[in-house]
Amino acid sequence: MSSWSVATVRLNGSQAVAVLRRVETAPWAGPGLTALIGLLRAAEQYATAGRVVPQIAAEAECPAAPRGGAAVHARWRPVLSPDGAAWLRAYVRSLPPSTRAHHAPRTSARRTGEAAITDVLGGLHLLVDALCRERLSGRIAGVPDGHGMHHQWLEALTREGCLCGTAGTAGLNRLDRSLRAWFTRVEEHVGGLHLAFRLVEPPPDLSGRTAVDVSDPGDAAAPHSLARALPDPSARPTGRGDRSGAELDPRSGPQVGPAPEPEPALRAEPDRVIQAEPEPDWCLQVWVRSTGDPSLMLPLDEALADTGIPWLPHDAASVITTELDRAARIHPALTGLRAENPLSRLDLPFEDVPGFLTRGAPALEGAGFRVLLPSWLGRAEISTAVRLSERGDDHPRPADDGGLTRSLVDFDHRVAVGGTELTREELDALVRMKSPLVRMRGEWVHVDPARLRRAAEWALARGTGTVPVEEAMRMLLHLGADPADSSDTTGAYFGATAAVHADGDLGALLQGRAEEAFAPMTEPPGLAAELRPYQRRGAAWLRYLDRLGLGAVLADDMGLGKTVQLLALLADERADDRTDARVDGQRLVPDDRTDGRADEGSDARADGRADGRADPHADGQRLAPTLLVCPTTLVGNWHKEAERFTPKLRVHVHHGPARPWGEALRALLETTDLVVTTYGVVRRDRDDLAAQTWRRVVCDEAQAIKNARTEQSRAVRAIPATGRVALTGTPVENHLGELWSVMEFANPGLLGPREAFTSGIAAHIQSRPDSEQGRAATARLRRVTAPFLLRRLKTDPAVITDLPDKQEMKVWCTLTTEQAALYRAVVEEMTRSIREATGIQRKGLVLKTMTRLKQVCNHPAHLLGDGSRLRGRSGKLTQLEHLLGEMVGEGDKALCFTQYTEFGDRLAPYLRERLDTDVLWLHGGVSRRRREELVERFQNSDEPAVFLLSLKAAGTGLNLTAANQVVHVDRWWNPAVEDQATDRAHRIGQRRTVQVRKMICMGTLEERVDAMIERKKQLSDSVVGSGEQWLGELGIEELREVIRLAPEAVTG
Repeated sequence: MSSWSVATVRLNGSQAVAVLRRVETAPWAGPGLTALIGLLRAAEQYATAGRVVPQIAAEAECPAAPRGGAAVHARWRPVLSPDGAAWLRAYVRSLPPSTRAHHAPRTSARRTGEAAITDVLGGLHLLVDALCRERLSGRIAGVPDGHGMHHQWLEALTREGCLCGTAGTAGLNRLDRSLRAWFTRVEEHVGGLHLAFRLVEPPPDLSGRTAVDVSDPGDAAAPHSLARALPDPSARPTGRGDRSGAELDPRSGPQVGPAPEPEPALRAEPDRVIQAEPEPDWCLQVWVRSTGDPSLMLPLDEALADTGIPWLPHDAASVITTELDRAARIHPALTGLRAENPLSRLDLPFEDVPGFLTRGAPALEGAGFRVLLPSWLGRAEISTAVRLSERGDDHPRPADDGGLTRSLVDFDHRVAVGGTELTREELDALVRMKSPLVRMRGEWVHVDPARLRRAAEWALARGTGTVPVEEAMRMLLHLGADPADSSDTTGAYFGATAAVHADGDLGALLQGRAEEAFAPMTEPPGLAAELRPYQRRGAAWLRYLDRLGLGAVLADDMGLGKTVQLLALLADERADDRTDARVDGQRLVPDDRTDGRADEGSDARADGRADGRADPHADGQRLAPTLLVCPTTLVGNWHKEAERFTPKLRVHVHHGPARPWGEALRALLETTDLVVTTYGVVRRDRDDLAAQTWRRVVCDEAQAIKNARTEQSRAVRAIPATGRVALTGTPVENHLGELWSVMEFANPGLLGPREAFTSGIAAHIQSRPDSEQGRAATARLRRVTAPFLLRRLKTDPAVITDLPDKQEMKVWCTLTTEQAALYRAVVEEMTRSIREATGIQRKGLVLKTMTRLKQVCNHPAHLLGDGSRLRGRSGKLTQLEHLLGEMVGEGDKALCFTQYTEFGDRLAPYLRERLDTDVLWLHGGVSRRRREELVERFQNSDEPAVFLLSLKAAGTGLNLTAANQVVHVDRWWNPAVEDQATDRAHRIGQRRTVQVRKMICMGTLEERVDAMIERKKQLSDSVVGSGEQWLGELGIEELREVIRLAPEAVTG
């Protein structure tokens, strides 16, 4: 291994503390720096607990020291117990390798481990000293005059500065010896014993009536037991000594919606009313514990009996007294333990127990004491849930219905404490009693009364009842934020309940496994295709959601046949025009609002559906047509695929200057099943299309509406329809805001307002996906979107077994001397300019530089734009020419992607001449008819060919399975875009292994950004950044590292 040098930053203690406090939420922190958070937490515990002793330490050289020796400083040092030393060793073993990279590579493992412990101990010393000084800042040492050296030493414990000029060497040495002796005595005390406090609850037969005993729901007598436990309502609180609750009428809570028949009110009989009784005291026992062997413990009175126990230090009584004093300072309620003869137990009044649990126990643990609580005692989680149950016995479904069209659903909103669901009466009683300690099935749990009340209000407001399944689904979509946590941002606008319990097909849908649970759709009449098993399941899933009036996002991997699944849905509904989908034969009155939805709180039933969507059978007889919106490049493909797979469907391509308007369009739609149009037409004809009646609106390549604020996205969402379907292979390309936009089209309002989504759940997932908040936010987002988003991957053997492999590889290229000179010139120009640039100007400069450097990597003529010759001036072009030559020689067909149209204009004729073969060139300026001709020519030709394609114009929608070779000439920083382009060849219909090559100039920004992308891709499948925009956020030094030219980049 070779050595190398890296730049470092030297931090003092206070600077190190400040940096580590920012690391936990900083995206720039690497694993080595993040690991030091644990060391900071340990240092904070030592400083907070007072387990520190002042010392004198010799450090760096000081001119004021005798003969230029080491400087002498006053320092705070932690006192490590055996437990602390064991923790330190374990912590060192857990550190990532990068924290030991500065040690010599050939050092033995033992020596490296010893050096690492020394490093960590030094870091702990530095942090502890800084934290102690932080806590003592502003304080003045109260030392009498005449004690110069000691006064200087004490002052130096709160400020920086050496002691070299305060006294002679002899005086400092005497002080150092005294301090070391003090430190040794403290270590002996700390190393001998610790105190442990054990909390013991009173026996069950002594318990009073403050806490409610929630019995097993299976016990028929439980409700009556609960009623008898409630105190007399006439009993009035008498202050601190009255530890009872108040009686609650269990039927007083509000009921929302149609509820089941009420049960008889449960009340205690007059002669059985229980009067308020005080709770007995709890007991806090004091134990003495060996620090060398934590399993050795004695009650305090036995430890003080002086029975010659070998592991107790000789001055155990003194240590115990000191530790009890320290514990009382931390939690004053323990003052009663400190008497002339220390007590081995303390009776805690019931009302003091919650304070001990919430404040005392954590503070004592942090100070180094051991606190033993009953194994079953802890703060119980308060969660909410909704139970849904189909009423299939009263309203049987037809066998061919495919779902729950006629089903009714009983709903019941519940609250659970510690995983135990409460009845309405039990919940009311607990809320009224306001007790933080609750006995649940014979065990005490600690609850937060405020959180419990919010949860109860949430459940009571939503109540119980029976609704159609469609209404139940929509109710689940808008359950609101977590009622038990007012500070929760990740749960806002999501069903933030602990669980949604549902049975049958509805349960399968809500759990995101509907595609597995439903019976697959058989090929309907009119579909001229044999569906694969996963396609049958996908079509059945589309049909199921469609009949519930819910939108769907079919996000299957590229090439799995989303087109044929949708066409199967259209053929199925045309083959069996079910009358049960009609809504009273009424026509929807077109809405002139821009969002196509009814006003909030209005009753839309008079105009059709309750949700404001269009009536599919507007005239009571005819099924309205489906409007399919797609990119211009795919219009012809959809037309041909519909003719091929569903020849009986009446298809109209709504595109071009001669397209019909107004009444002419309305008349045309009377005899049309499928209308294919483009996003551009929808944007221009928004009002005209919104005035028509549509069965559904389908967005193909739905990433076209990923920016919710564009006019194009607003226009698509403004078209009212009964159903909505989004087809996309990449529901998220750059950031989660794109998922919000697609879901807002499919199911408006599902993810709440965009701003709340972006600043809440999306921020948690994208900033720190591996944190607890990030994982919780991810789980919530998955839960709320899973019923409406179906994604299968080609790599899953359960989906497709006959798709050939895809082999990806990187082709490393070097720069010519001319390219290297241009590269350096661009870098130097940016370096000069960026120091004075700020804000948008700076970002623009960075992005411009990135583009120019990528152009240099392609070819000097690409950067210069001077039309100069291509041959022999670019290492990448030479490599590309060689690769394509071999492919053509083998008889293969190749797709060649570039993001630059101007470069493709030069490249196509050059390659055609050099390879002596057919080189096609497709870009955004090619007409739709010409595109179709080029695709058909490439697909049907028996000769080898190269298809040069613009990444943006041809990266989606095209079927180019004739190719088995794919080359990405220049990199796009978003891997999802590249994968989409690759899937033009790697899709159903491909019979050969597809080889994918990505060309990268080594030693340049292409290699370093590629490495960044790979790291991001391994972390999650979410965000690299918005195109190249994230590069504009890098600092100057980071930019220099990204764009610098390494020596290995140049040949010749």
